[in-house]
Amino acid sequence: MIKTVTIKRRIGKMRQRRFVEEFKRIIPLLEKIDGKKSLTDLSRILGIRPNTVSDYLYDLKEIGLVELTFSDKAPRKLIPRLTPLGECIVECLKKHKSPKQHA
Repeated sequence: MIKTVTIKRRIGKMRQRRFVEEFKRIIPLLEKIDGKKSLTDLSRILGIRPNTVSDYLYDLKEIGLVELTFSDKAPRKLIPRLTPLGECIVECLKKHKSPKQHA
């Protein structure tokens, strides 16, 4: 009989792997958000279905990295903008990706 603790550990590891995989997909989205591109534009640029981009954006909104507003010109067009925290994370990601310079 398998112990309950072992099953919980396996489930926890699977969730961690899924989180890492999803976050790898979200990073390019975060980097493309500029407050001008719509959800549809981001979907085309990244080659991801609009529904998936929408799900990611609402998740990012929930954790405080993105604000979602509707365009003045087209009321059904959703425009994401980075919050100060989101901007900070994007900056950190850019610094982390850039090659380290040695003095």
